[in-house]
Amino acid sequence: MRQKLSSRQGASLLIALLYFLVCGLVAAVIIGAAMTNVQKLKGARQRQQAYDSVSSAAQLIRDEMTRVEYQGMERWDEYECNRSDADIQGSRHEDTYRWERFSASKEAGKSLTALLQPGVEKAYHSHAKFPQNQQNFTGWEDSFTVDDGVCPVEVNVKIDRDYTLTFTLAPRQADLTEDYRMTLVSKGQAGEPVESQTESSCSHKVKYRDGTDGLFHVVDTDFKITEHHYATAIRWTRGTISKGVSRSE
Repeated sequence: MRQKLSSRQGASLLIALLYFLVCGLVAAVIIGAAMTNVQKLKGARQRQQAYDSVSSAAQLIRDEMTRVEYQGMERWDEYECNRSDADIQGSRHEDTYRWERFSASKEAGKSLTALLQPGVEKAYHSHAKFPQNQQNFTGWEDSFTVDDGVCPVEVNVKIDRDYTLTFTLAPRQADLTEDYRMTLVSKGQAGEPVESQTESSCSHKVKYRDGTDGLFHVVDTDFKITEHHYATAIRWTRGTISKGVSRSE
């Protein structure tokens, strides 16, 4: 009798141990599945944050570019003495051509405006009204970061000779860069140069024959200098945002 009781107790203990083992395995499976789901949810949330950050950065830049404007000024100094038939003693002035200035006429205090200015100015110098001012455009690009405190976005920007700006945006996090890259293309518009004029003068010694006494005289004579100023405004239309990299990249 005692042997049967001992045998039953041993069997019960074994069943209990098996029961706890099964419960432990089930619990481990459940916890593992829960952890996997948590990781999936965390990854999905991270990917959504990356998309939202890149998209917001692209929209922010797109909207900012509709307000940015630069103005370039080209100058031609036209010397009357260079065209006069007067007997000028000494050398005459030659007409001069130069860039007078290039600056932001709108949004001048913004960091994006300051960053883009060197590239826009290079493109502008390749569109000179006068060949004497012409400069070859060799391309320009730069990069900056837009940080919303959640997912920093790296931005690379290039400008074409026609003032088209191409912004390529991607999350800084390496494993998200390729999947969440976006491109913003903003088309530039340069208006026709608007001319204004100012006048000054230069002085030369001029030799002439007096009709009364028939003698030659030398006198100081002023000649007009006409300063032609040509102002060009450069601005951008509302850009287009697309996923991935531009085909021209």
